[in-house]
This record gives sequence, structure tokens and C-alpha cells, in this order.
Amino acid sequence: MTERGFARAGARLYDSAPGRVCRSLPSSLSSVNPDATTVEWLPLLIVALSAAVMLLLARRLMRGMNQQDWILLRQARARGIDVSRPQAVDFVVFAATEETAAELAELMRNEGFETSITVAQIQYARNRKKPGEAQEGWLIKGTRLIALTPQELTRQRQFLNEIALARKAAYFGWQIGFAAGSS
Repeated sequence: MTERGFARAGARLYDSAPGRVCRSLPSSLSSVNPDATTVEWLPLLIVALSAAVMLLLARRLMRGMNQQDWILLRQARARGIDVSRPQAVDFVVFAATEETAAELAELMRNEGFETSITVAQIQYARNRKKPGEAQEGWLIKGTRLIALTPQELTRQRQFLNEIALARKAAYFGWQIGFAAGSS
């Protein structure tokens, strides 16, 4: 906008002073009617339908998956990991007592996991400004060779959540084993 503040009317630009024409618009724009209220709906409709289809497909692919699993799976694909081949995956569960940790490790071994238990200290954060109290406990890491499919990840999450919640423990998630991730 210039210092004098031009207003558009018809095919000419007018100065803010009434009735004073400054210059005409180019002929290519002179056929444009600024007072017309019609909108080209076809391009808008195509964009809206494309967005709706993308959302539908994303939800369909993610059906049944936890958001954390979905994000980790996308990151694995972005790192070039072939998710169609079985990968060594580490699943982590936190237990407050050593007895609970041993019981969870035994249940995980019965399902085909290789397990290890380590003493750990965690801190649940309510928000960034109010971290929770530090809590001593045990981390159970269960490693298993699985295909990284949404169905398999959902099945593993359901199993681990079920056994953890029944024993007042917490399933933290999974990561691809270091040896498998570096290849």
C-alpha cells in the first residue's frame, strides 16, 4: 500500500481524495469484477477431499495402534530399517518392587522374551515446572525378535500393559535394539 492509500473500485485505482483517478489497471485485470461474490469451488473441493482422504488413510493405517507406537514405527522407517524383516526390539516395564520385577520378568520369559532386570530411579513429571518425586524401582527389559507391524506392536503392548497393570507396574514402551538399529 502506498502512502496515499489507494482503494480499488472497478478497473481503476482511485486516490483517497474523491473522484481523482491515479491510473488504470492493466487490461488483463480490467475484466476482474471485485464486487462478484462467486467463488471457484472446484479447487477448494479437491483440496478438502484430498485432506479428508489423507486423514482417513492415516487413521485406517493406525487403527488400534498407540500413538507412541505409531511415531516410533515411522521413525524406524525413516531411519531406513526394513520393518518387514524381524527386528530385535526392547520392551521396557517399570516395577516398584524387586519381587514384582522378578514376577514380570518370568511372565515375559514364558512369552519368549529374553529379560534383564536393572535397578533404576524414575521421576514422573506432572509438567515441566513441577517434576514429581524420584522413585526407586526396577526396569525390566524384555528383548524379542518381532516384525514391526501395527498388529504385532498392538499385541505386544496389550500383553505388557495387561501384566504390568495387574501388578501395579508401568509399561514404558519399546525401542529397536542397538545392534539391529545400527545395521
